Amino acid sequence: MSLPVWLREGCVIVASILLAFGIDAQWELSRDSADAEVLLELLRSDFAATVAEAERVYANHAGGLHAAEQLIFMAEDDALTPADASRVDRHLSVMMVSGASFDPPLGTVRSLIQSGRLSQVADPTVTAMLTAWPSEVEDLKQQEDSFSSSFGALAKALTAMGIRVDWLVATDHVGGEIGPLPWKSHATESWRHLDDPNLSMALANYWLGMRFTVIAAEQRLERSKEILSALEPTER
Repeated sequence: MSLPVWLREGCVIVASILLAFGIDAQWELSRDSADAEVLLELLRSDFAATVAEAERVYANHAGGLHAAEQLIFMAEDDALTPADASRVDRHLSVMMVSGASFDPPLGTVRSLIQSGRLSQVADPTVTAMLTAWPSEVEDLKQQEDSFSSSFGALAKALTAMGIRVDWLVATDHVGGEIGPLPWKSHATESWRHLDDPNLSMALANYWLGMRFTVIAAEQRLERSKEILSALEPTER
């Protein structure tokens, strides 16, 4: 027994509608998948740059910490002579330019968090790391800001002893970003004053502040590497 014409036509219409909905749904899924891959690629690019930035900042801070340690050791253990002038100046100059600021790209992460789309591009573990990342960056920035007073205290202590702080800028430590200085640098008498109580206090405060800053910078470096690794595509 054949179905009535109106019923057959109705079935065709319903089937056509369902097919259209199915095609639209498949298209949306395909488009969402393509969008997610684009966003993932943006995140990978941002965190590749972040790792490079974190390595730069960590090396800069670690250089200042090492220089402070060396000066403290020299003040404690050595009977310094004029022959030590260049070595003392070199360590001080590295310390004076070791205040890098951590400035990773955060636009993609913040946009995804604010739009609520972060869960579309990463699994829950990675989503949690990405959600926490801006706050972790801000923590390091606050540590760097709180440490900045140590630079002023060190410069003030040196200036009070008649040391030309402008002679202690090591352009080779910061690369070609500064370029040649418009003044001549000369050896200073800093080596004579390492046992001065005011300078000793400034060195100790610098070391303590930089120690915490280096720890924070290293943690951000390791976390940025961890996130980048988690964002890499997995083989199927």
